[in-house]
Order: sequence, then C-alpha cells, then structure tokens
Amino acid sequence: MERYFIYFFISTNLMFYDDAIATYQLIENHYSRFLCVVPLRHIASRLNITPITISRIQNSKQIKK
Repeated sequence: MERYFIYFFISTNLMFYDDAIATYQLIENHYSRFLCVVPLRHIASRLNITPITISRIQNSKQIKK
C-alpha cells in the first residue's frame, strides 16, 4: 500500500511540474492505453496546452524515427 502511494505521488508530481512535452512523453511511455481511449483534446486540456501542440509533439517524434 505504501509503495502505491509513493508511486502515485511521484507520477502526479511529474505530470504537474514538468513541461508539456515531458509530461506527454510520460503519458506515452507509461499510460499509452489512454492515448487510444481518451480524445487528444482532453489530454491537451489536462496538460494546459492546445490540441495543435500535441499534434506537433507527435509529428516531431515521427520525424525523428
């Protein structure tokens, strides 16, 4: 139980205090199933950015591959 709270605390801190690109990458790496279920506009709203910015983040990752 304590391990869960530590994990929860670390992941919420990362999501609230990192920049939008790092937070999106965290979601993509650890919670990728949410990207298939949750519309990008809701994720963008949670990250406090526009859906266009998320699209640019995704496109920049595809170009680098």
